[in-house]
Amino acid sequence: MNWQHFGSLPVALGALTIAAALFALHFLRVRHRRETVVTTLFWRQAIEEARARTLFERFRHPLAYLLLLALALSIWLAAAGPRPPARVERERVLLLDASAPMGRGQRFALARKALAGALARAPREATRVLWCGAQVEGLYLPGEDPLLLDLRLEGRQPEATPPSIERVIAHLAALPRSRPLEIRLFGDAPLRAEFLKGLPKDVEVARAPLDGEAPEPSGLFTLGVNSAASGAWDRVDLLVRAHSGETPTVELGGGLLTGTPRGKGLLFTDLPAAGGIVHVKAGGSESECVLPERPLLGVLVGGDLPAALLDCLAADPGVRLVEDASKADLCVRRRGDSVGEGLPALELVPASDQQQAFLLTAPGEEPADELLDQALALGLDRIDATSLAGQGGVVIGLGARRGPLRSFSLWSELCGPGYDLIQGRAFPLLIGRVLRWLAGVRRFPAVVAAGEPVALDLTELEPVGLDPVPPRAGRYRRAPDAGGGEVAAALLLPPFEDGAPIAPAGGGGGGDWIGRLTLLALLLALIEGWLLRTGRMP
Repeated sequence: MNWQHFGSLPVALGALTIAAALFALHFLRVRHRRETVVTTLFWRQAIEEARARTLFERFRHPLAYLLLLALALSIWLAAAGPRPPARVERERVLLLDASAPMGRGQRFALARKALAGALARAPREATRVLWCGAQVEGLYLPGEDPLLLDLRLEGRQPEATPPSIERVIAHLAALPRSRPLEIRLFGDAPLRAEFLKGLPKDVEVARAPLDGEAPEPSGLFTLGVNSAASGAWDRVDLLVRAHSGETPTVELGGGLLTGTPRGKGLLFTDLPAAGGIVHVKAGGSESECVLPERPLLGVLVGGDLPAALLDCLAADPGVRLVEDASKADLCVRRRGDSVGEGLPALELVPASDQQQAFLLTAPGEEPADELLDQALALGLDRIDATSLAGQGGVVIGLGARRGPLRSFSLWSELCGPGYDLIQGRAFPLLIGRVLRWLAGVRRFPAVVAAGEPVALDLTELEPVGLDPVPPRAGRYRRAPDAGGGEVAAALLLPPFEDGAPIAPAGGGGGGDWIGRLTLLALLLALIEGWLLRTGRMP
């Protein structure tokens, strides 16, 4: 047996002291003396005045001694706070949900209260408590004093991060263990029924009730940005949807936006793709996202270009043709043409001047194989090189090299009547991607979500070989070589589909021994009073 308030030795010494004191008191006996009275009317008064006590008389009434000893020991042991030894057949982990939904009303305070009660009932030696917010932290380790939990939670509040409970449970379930695992969730994070079914059979997961209230969905679960349906390159569409179907509030540049109802959300069309920050409020939560920057590319065009190439430039909504080199981002020309000197260029080259059919030139120190991968990503992987080689009886090759400026050159003969390159569907895609690569336009996710990997170099996170994961909603700076600027990680909450059972109210702590001993002491006191009133105990 373990004790909450005293050690085992003080409890044992206290019990021996009580037993010895009661034993000594039972040697105190009434010694009567002779007294002559004139009348029996004052007999009771004479007895009271003549009552005296003496030591070292014969020990009598052992049953009365045992009853008083049991009563006194029950009170003493209840004050010591008994706790049964930890049962070794089960390991317990208590998870405190510190995600954004817990910031509504008193939900976090109720979760803390329920957690403290469960920890008081649970065996210390087999119980851990974890904080599940932007990061997972240990709040209580087996064998520690429960008072440490209150100290470690002092001043802490839920964080602007999506629920991470499923990820934590999956990690706990994958750890090696020698006994079953019992997990209790204190919070409103949803647990999908499909996820719970996939857990090992020796892992039991349940949600602890918070003052009898069921978890409620809140906040956003959809925030999507896509190219404008109108076809405008420098515009985007935004879709916002809330859990409970309430109307979200959306602001851009300090102005309130008006959207069109679309299903359970709102659709905002033709927003400027100029890097503006959109603020969204719904269900007590706030989110931000940075709209992509999609400026029109100024393209300077040289003379004597194939009509198919000019048609691709005219049809591209992200391109504007300019005549002034100072307003151009790149140029399209034949090799030898002096137009656009000093600008990144898409060049048509005679086959006699270039060994490879497609040649990519880039500055920097990237390995050649990475440059070739970049060239394939421009759309060359969709071109049927075998067919082209058969049509011209030549080898269609791809090359990459270093140079002071970006350029992409291809054989001018491939755009002629002897080849079907310009008639293929991959040709406009190739030209569009090449133009954006030459201008240094970087593609990045339109919406960055807290807790989700993002293919960006963020200076605050310093990833090591992996895509960084913004831990919480907020603004992050992009690395200079990634274009600089800010990215706002939005707080996106998944749809609320909870399949977790409700945990028993008792919490499996081994019983309330303090209450049992207190009840026993009260019962013994009633028995003693009844025995005294009936004269069955002196």
